[in-house]
Amino acid sequence: MVDHNPYHQPPGRGASEGYSLIEALRRSEERLSLVLDAADLGLWDWDIRSNRLYWSERCLTLFGLPRDTGMTYDKFLQAVHPDDRERTHQAVLAALEEFRKYDVEIRTLWPDGTLRWIHTRGRAFYAEGRAVRMSGVAWDVTEWKDAEDALRKSERRFRDLAESLPQLVWVTNAEGENVYCNSRFEEYTGLAPHKLMGHDWHSIIHPEDLPATVELWTQCVQQKTPFLIEYRLHRYDGAWRHFLGRALPLLNENGQVEQWVGSSTDIHDRKCAEEALRRAEKLAVTGRFATSIAHEINNPLMSVTQLLYLLHQDESLGEDARELLNKAERELARVAQVVAHMLHFKRSARAPRKADLREVVESVLVLFDARFASAGIRVVRDFAEPAEVVCYRDELAQAIANLVGNAYDAMRRGGTLKIRIRPHFPHSPERRAGLRITVADAGSGISNAIRRVLFEPFSTTKESIGVGLGLWTTLEIVRRHRGRIAARSSQNPPRAGTTISIFLPFDALADDPPSDSSA
Repeated sequence: MVDHNPYHQPPGRGASEGYSLIEALRRSEERLSLVLDAADLGLWDWDIRSNRLYWSERCLTLFGLPRDTGMTYDKFLQAVHPDDRERTHQAVLAALEEFRKYDVEIRTLWPDGTLRWIHTRGRAFYAEGRAVRMSGVAWDVTEWKDAEDALRKSERRFRDLAESLPQLVWVTNAEGENVYCNSRFEEYTGLAPHKLMGHDWHSIIHPEDLPATVELWTQCVQQKTPFLIEYRLHRYDGAWRHFLGRALPLLNENGQVEQWVGSSTDIHDRKCAEEALRRAEKLAVTGRFATSIAHEINNPLMSVTQLLYLLHQDESLGEDARELLNKAERELARVAQVVAHMLHFKRSARAPRKADLREVVESVLVLFDARFASAGIRVVRDFAEPAEVVCYRDELAQAIANLVGNAYDAMRRGGTLKIRIRPHFPHSPERRAGLRITVADAGSGISNAIRRVLFEPFSTTKESIGVGLGLWTTLEIVRRHRGRIAARSSQNPPRAGTTISIFLPFDALADDPPSDSSA
């Protein structure tokens, strides 16, 4: 027979050797106890067959029990919070029957009402396929759970705050990839949350603003500096609105960025108000400029008018000379009309009347015949019926002359000028029917920067020969006729050129009273 009891001295071994074994075992147990104490771990061991449950003093303390408490499995379950007992029991059964590790977090309610969180972990030992023993450790995780709960509450407060703000709120990770957007962001863009994650937010920034935005954002992420920029964001209905984007890095105790918290504030209305103020200031300058030049040219205009009148009295003039005089008088009248529009103090003394827009265009083209021929410009007319509209004829002639003149200046090397007149009948009942006249040149086109301010005073593509009042005057004439004007342009050959389109309602001015020339 072989004796496996380490405390028994087998034959042939001295007392000193047996003592050494006992001493080694004692020291091993002391080291285990020191390790468990240092790790603040409680030790438990359950003899399943006898239902005896050993708990170390630390384990009893973790559950708020006296040191001399005799433990059984039922007493263990009684020490567990009532809401966690069934879950704990099922975890034990699963570990025993499915050969799994036992690993749960449970609450214990001390006799004095104190609530603590305990993490307990263990494993079962088997004999002949049946669990006979289960041992493990337990430790207090209350502080960790409290911190986890505080973090969860903090995140919930942040999300509640983010949802209550009118701004579009967003969060990115340390690398600048979007990980959260509030519901305002989703409502504005009309996109599902996953469409705004990562770097997909690039798709909602205006193409003209995207390069500068990405460059600044990349720089801020690399340098851990605050982000501040204005950009336009695409709305669900296709509109672009101006926003002010801000973001700050959140740093940990080591100075490393954990995440970025940002917002996008709608400043579109403010930008429009600023733009309106800027336009008003520019118009005021235009008014002062127009007033000063009016005093300089009104007297010469009157003198030239008188001279033309005297020339008409000369009976020796032939028919050709008189026709040239008539053209000179008409052009002089147009100069006076331009001055009146610039000053905004004179309106036509006549009531608006029905006029054939084809005739108005032809009367303008006659004045450019010689210049078109010398520049090699071919005019293509595409006029449809009906072409009559209630209007101030002289003013429309001035507006068309401005467009034709701009086209001539853009095509000094020749090309084709297309002028088209078409009736326009909108589908919407609230919109008026009318005529659309389109003037399309084959010039070099207009840059994006100029196109954005094309109809503002002093905006010109002809730095050496233009002052930038022609299209502004045209816009005012179109507005007076309750119409609309639009422009598109390209600088990319072979489709380079500019197209200006004017829409005029058929009878928008039919009920207008005659204007007072002294107004």
